Amino acid sequence: MGIKKIFSTFALLFVLSALIIPRMTAIEISPSSNSNVSPKISVLMPVYNCEKYLEKSLDSVLNQTFKDIELICVNDGSKDNSLEILKEYSKKDSRLVLIDQKNQGAAAARQNAINKAKGEYIAFVDADDIIAKNAYEISYKFIKNMMPIYFALDGKISSMKMKIKIL
Repeated sequence: MGIKKIFSTFALLFVLSALIIPRMTAIEISPSSNSNVSPKISVLMPVYNCEKYLEKSLDSVLNQTFKDIELICVNDGSKDNSLEILKEYSKKDSRLVLIDQKNQGAAAARQNAINKAKGEYIAFVDADDIIAKNAYEISYKFIKNMMPIYFALDGKISSMKMKIKIL
């Protein structure tokens, strides 16, 4: 798997913290929808005891105007009804990939989701977040239309597009 392009508030910090954690054992409950087709954006959601907010958060991601996404939810050993809610949603929407693991913390949950992600870009969302209906459409268009960054190195002008983009 190649390097993923990442966008999210504090995404770089999450990725750097997740990279130092060894791969943890996790059980994939629902397989990815069409394994031959990569979505444009993989949305990663660690879940721990969030039943009160979870349905609204899931709805805000799955009802985006930008439909070419996968939502990877990692149940991190929730003791409430979160896992049951996730199972129900995964039956209704094939874009939701559900991973269940023992409680290992948000960084390990994010790492397991990163390992499973197939998207061109990765976005992080928490289980109590409500995402604006067009957030991923706007973000994707913005990233695709970014201008190259120009810089001088040893007196030579070069250009490049950033590999990691943080919004």
